[in-house]
Amino acid sequence: MSIPTAAFPFTIIDNGTLWCCGMPGCTKQIPTAKKSLIVYHRNTHFPNYECQHCGEKFPQKNRLDVHIRTTHTGEKPYACKHCERAFPQLSNLQDHERKHHGMVNSSAPKEDNEFAAFRAKEVKWIHLEHSDWTIQQIRTEVMRRWQLVHAVA
Repeated sequence: MSIPTAAFPFTIIDNGTLWCCGMPGCTKQIPTAKKSLIVYHRNTHFPNYECQHCGEKFPQKNRLDVHIRTTHTGEKPYACKHCERAFPQLSNLQDHERKHHGMVNSSAPKEDNEFAAFRAKEVKWIHLEHSDWTIQQIRTEVMRRWQLVHAVA
C-alpha cells in the first residue's frame, strides 16, 4: 500500500512491516507501528525553516528555535528550580535535574520519581530476560515487582 503525500514529491511505501522513505537515495526504514516517525523523517529532506542569522536550514521550527538559542542569542529559558542554572533546551534541564538533584520528572511528586526510577531500571532487566515479551507483559511484570518490593509486611 502506498500513501501519496501531496506536499512532497514522493510516496511512503508500506511493505508490510516497514515504512520506507520514497526519496531517491534514502534508505530510511521505520517499523509500521511508528508510522508518525516517517512523516517526521520526510521533513528532513525539505528543510523549510531558515535561520535569519546564518542561513542554515532546518526541517522543523523547534530545531531552528533551539539553533538560534544555542548558537546566536544564548537565551536560556529553562531555569532550574533547585539552583541558579538555566538551559536553552528543556531536555538539558531535565538531564541536569536528574544528575544533580536526583529528579526523574521535576513536576512529579517524590513517590512518582521513585517509581519512575524503579520502572526504568526494571524494564531494562525484564527486557534482557524476556526479549520476546509485549509491552503489556513488561508493564504487568514491573507492577508485580514494584508491589513485591513495597508490600506491607
